[in-house]
Amino acid sequence: MNGSTRKDIARRLLTAAGQGDLATVEPLTAADFALEQMVRDPAAETAPVGTRYDRADYLGFLGAVKQLTRTGMNLSLDRVIEDGDDVVVFGTSDAVSPGGWSYRNAYCWHLVFAGDRVRLMREYFDTALAARLLAD
Repeated sequence: MNGSTRKDIARRLLTAAGQGDLATVEPLTAADFALEQMVRDPAAETAPVGTRYDRADYLGFLGAVKQLTRTGMNLSLDRVIEDGDDVVVFGTSDAVSPGGWSYRNAYCWHLVFAGDRVRLMREYFDTALAARLLAD
C-alpha cells in the first residue's frame, strides 16, 4: 500500500471519528486496534503515563461524540506525514458543548498501520480542555 492511500485512510478515520461516524471508522480499524491517549501523571514530574483503550471501548466512546458536542468535533487536519507503516496527523477541533462552551483543542495523532487498517492510534492533546468538555 502506498503512503498516499494511508494518508487518505488516516484523514477519513479521524474526520469520521470526530463526527461519531462509526459506520466509517469501524472498517478502517484492525481487530486488535488500540487507542493510547498520551498523558502525564500529575504526581510524577517526568514519568509519561498513557491511557489505553481497546477497539470496543474506542468505538463505544465514538458513539457518545454526538452527545458531548452540538455538531461533532469538527476536526481540521492541518498536516499529514507518512513514513512506512506510520502516519502522523496534526489538527485542531472546533466543537461546542451542549451547554455552549467552545472546545478548541490541538491534536497530534500517530497512527500505525497493519495493511490498510489502523492498528494503533496514539493521541496527544490538552487533557484539561477535554476534561472540561466532558464535565460541561
